[in-house]
Amino acid sequence: MTTPRVCIATLLRPTGETGVQTHFNTFCEWAKQNGLEDVQIVTPYAANRIIRGVVRRTVMLVGRYYDREVEILCKRQFSHFLLRRQLLAWLKTNSSSRNIIYAQDPLSAKAALVLKSHGHPMEVVLVIHFNISQAFEVVTRGRARERGRLWRNLVRLEEEVIPKVDRVIFSSRFMETQILKRIPSAVTIPRWVIPNTIKDLAHSSVCRVSGDLITIGTIEPRKNQEYLVQVLAEARRLGHKYRMTVVGDGEHKSKLMGLVSRLGMGEYVSFTGYVPHAQRLIGGHRVYAHAAVMDNLPHVLVEAMAGGKPVFAAPVGGIPEVFTDGLEGVYWSLDDPVEAARKLVKVLEDDALYNRMSKAARTKYECHFTPEVLAPKFLAAVLGQDTLARRGDGHN
Repeated sequence: MTTPRVCIATLLRPTGETGVQTHFNTFCEWAKQNGLEDVQIVTPYAANRIIRGVVRRTVMLVGRYYDREVEILCKRQFSHFLLRRQLLAWLKTNSSSRNIIYAQDPLSAKAALVLKSHGHPMEVVLVIHFNISQAFEVVTRGRARERGRLWRNLVRLEEEVIPKVDRVIFSSRFMETQILKRIPSAVTIPRWVIPNTIKDLAHSSVCRVSGDLITIGTIEPRKNQEYLVQVLAEARRLGHKYRMTVVGDGEHKSKLMGLVSRLGMGEYVSFTGYVPHAQRLIGGHRVYAHAAVMDNLPHVLVEAMAGGKPVFAAPVGGIPEVFTDGLEGVYWSLDDPVEAARKLVKVLEDDALYNRMSKAARTKYECHFTPEVLAPKFLAAVLGQDTLARRGDGHN
């Protein structure tokens, strides 16, 4: 029997603060621990540094003097070209094996599909990490105009690529529904719905950063960290001075810090910037606070529950598939910081309630989100062992 080998294809760097990077690095560890020895992460960043630097400066000039959307499109096209070359080099190292490309985004999947169309035997598996669509994400971050050229390019890419891959993995049933509604032809592709997982945090090292609330992620409009500052300010107005740690960097960090200053919350809000393995900081806090306006199925909520921390988040996207309101955490509205503050105070000031939620959060993680529970499912999906696959023919 031919031994399969897996290439994780991504446009991102091998390590970083995103949930996508957490996912594929965790998968890489699982696969090797379960006997899949040949697993490799391939990115455009392995290409010649000088060439990458020259092109990066060139496309930046395009954005500065011409059009920001054209800059992003040029950068994506160059990354696609470099990734395709790296994938081809990987394929040539052992062409007799069963080659599986595990693509972390549609453009990486396209790079693999181009090589497949040129006669290189492989299976292409796509995991859906984005929220609604990549077009939605760039618009919410202010990087593209709705129905502008970048938006249209991203929509076309998903419509072109998703129906052509061999298998699709969704992190939530929410995203499965979204994609099948928008791209009906994808219904015939074998697909899995498998939530994100992370390593157990129960025995992680002592955290040197502490506070009442913690939030982790890129500081951008979709993550909506400004709302958390407003909630904290309302809690102070109610007589409760809680401290919050904001972990991460992003284009809206200065705006967020400005709000902290205007509300007089500088004493209560700490910024750490980007921290490698930031989940280790969760242990020094009492609850995890999340204010994203949309999320597929965020890793960080699972990380918080692994640490036995009650979660506060709006029930958007796939978040209701992570925890239940009143059991492992609390759903809050994103347009009423006063009511959200009351809900926060209720949990933090009631030891019995807090302890019940903390225990329930840990139990939910142990029963539904551990690598022991989910690793076999991910491996089955990537390797095409379709006993758990879902198809349009009614097979579930």
